[in-house]
Amino acid sequence: MDILSSLQMVPINRLHLHEGHEPHRLEETARAIEAEGVLCHPPLAYRMAGGDYLILDGAHRTGSLGLLGCRHVPVQVVRRDQFCWEAWDHVVERGPWLKDLLQDPALHPVEGEDPGNDATLCVVDEEGRHLRIEPAEGSSRLEVWHRVVRAYRDIPVRRCPPDPDSIPPAGFVLIRHPQPSTRFLEQTVKRGGVLPAGVTRCLVEGRLLNLRIPLQLLHAPTVDKQEWEHLKHRWAGRMRHYTESVYLCEA
Repeated sequence: MDILSSLQMVPINRLHLHEGHEPHRLEETARAIEAEGVLCHPPLAYRMAGGDYLILDGAHRTGSLGLLGCRHVPVQVVRRDQFCWEAWDHVVERGPWLKDLLQDPALHPVEGEDPGNDATLCVVDEEGRHLRIEPAEGSSRLEVWHRVVRAYRDIPVRRCPPDPDSIPPAGFVLIRHPQPSTRFLEQTVKRGGVLPAGVTRCLVEGRLLNLRIPLQLLHAPTVDKQEWEHLKHRWAGRMRHYTESVYLCEA
């Protein structure tokens, strides 16, 4: 399949974010995009029943384009069989926030061994002890998830790929987030909800990167189709496909 056929220009009001945003990161992303005058990496999206799109990766880029007044967003649309979900592990320094969190009446902490359940929210300490965080009576899992992430939102977080054997260093705890499903995410956004920022990780093969799409094309009420097709023709002649693993420093 021609990879550029997956690239579509979608009205911004038909895009739905499944995650919240980090305010400082959103502002920084918007400033960087505005300064360059281009969008380098199109967000990833999946078409839901009904015709709207779920943003799989690129919440801050999509939100930034909204802040900059863009009417359309170029997205790389992928099929359901082309991606899978994981949840990041968060490594966070201990502090008063943890004691306050565990005293939250909306939460029901349960000590025990690793349940081996991707749907369970856990706190893991440096000795490998697991504390499952369940909703108290009257609370929802989504509400509890937000409360946990909100407790340490002002503390530096190191995100790591999920590893059931991972143990945090001394003085830190590891927050193991539930692995979402596409169905759960669709149901959440259709109810007007979002997951906490920075918890999901979408894995997909064949990302389109470094296209440098001009912002002026995204501001117009209607897309200039001639210019859009001209850009795709130019990209087609400059596309490189890398099959080997790479290590990308995002500093």
